[in-house]
Amino acid sequence: MTVQVDWLTSFVAVVDHGGFAAAAEAIFRAQSRVSAHVGSLERELGVQLFDRRARPVALTPSGEAYLAYARGTLTQLDLGRNAVAEVNGLIRGQLAVAAHPSAAASFLPRVIRDFRRRFPGIHVELVEEFVHVDEALLTGRVQLGLRPRYPATQDGRLRGFPLWSEPMRVVVPAHHELARVGEPVRTEDLGLYDLVVPGHNLGQTEAYQMLLQHDVTPTVAYLTNIPQTLIALVRNDLGVGFTNSLAVDGCGHDGVCVLPLADPALVREVAAVFETSQEFAVIRSPFWQAILDAPLPAGTVDLRPAPIEAPAQR
Repeated sequence: MTVQVDWLTSFVAVVDHGGFAAAAEAIFRAQSRVSAHVGSLERELGVQLFDRRARPVALTPSGEAYLAYARGTLTQLDLGRNAVAEVNGLIRGQLAVAAHPSAAASFLPRVIRDFRRRFPGIHVELVEEFVHVDEALLTGRVQLGLRPRYPATQDGRLRGFPLWSEPMRVVVPAHHELARVGEPVRTEDLGLYDLVVPGHNLGQTEAYQMLLQHDVTPTVAYLTNIPQTLIALVRNDLGVGFTNSLAVDGCGHDGVCVLPLADPALVREVAAVFETSQEFAVIRSPFWQAILDAPLPAGTVDLRPAPIEAPAQR
C-alpha cells in the first residue's frame, strides 16, 4: 500500500483544526472518513500520529516529525497543479495569509478583492493573528504573514520584506490637557502618563520598546491587541493611548482626540514575512505581485522592494 493524498489532507486538517470533528467540518468530509484516513496513514507508517487520549487531540513525537513532510508533499502537489494550470491559462489553488488587525483591516481586503477578480480560481484565506503570525508561518498554517517588523523574529527560517511605515499616534480623552493644547506631543511627555499600548507581552511590545529607545521609561496600564478596545480604555480615562496610525484610523473617535507626535522617527514598519522553504512559491505567486502593486493605506510611506525575479528552485 502507498500513502494517499486524502490521508495526508485529513492528517494535516486534524492538526490545523485541533480535532477530528473540526477537521471533518473544515474539509467537508464525514468524521468517520477523516478518522479512517488517519488510521490508514498510521498503519502504513507503523506509528501512532496522534495521542487520542489528550483533549484536545495532540500529536505524538512521530506525528510531529511527520507533519512537515506531509505539508511539504501537499504544497508540492499544489505547485504542480498550478504549473499545469498556468500552462493552460487558468491558475487554481489556495493561499492562507495571516495579518495583525490594522493591516488586515486597512490593506488586505482591497488586495484580495482585486486579486480575486484576476484569479478567481485561487482562494485566499485571511487569518487574523494578533501575536502568533510567526508561529502560523512555521507550522505551515499560513504561507504569508503581515506583521510589524518589531519584535524581530528570532527564527532563521523566516524572511521578510518591508512594505510600509506609518506614524505612531497619541490618543487621549477629549477633555485631556494634551487635547486642550492641541499640539504634537513630545516623546518625553509620554513618560508622564499611564499608557495603553498594543501588545501581548510587555517585554516584546513594540510601543514599549520604542519609547525605551527614545529614553522614555513608560508606565503601561493596559495592553490590548484590539484597536477598538484601546480607544474604549482611553475614552474611559484609563490611560493615554500610544499606537500606530492605521489602528486608530479604522476606529470611531467619539470622546477621544488623536494627536500626532513631534518626533517623526516614531514610526511602525510593517513587513511581509514567509518561511524560507516557501520562498519560491510565495515570490512566484501572483498574490505577491498583487501586494507589490496595490495602493498602500493613506498616510503610509512605501518601503516595498522593486519587483524581483523568483529565486532558482532548489
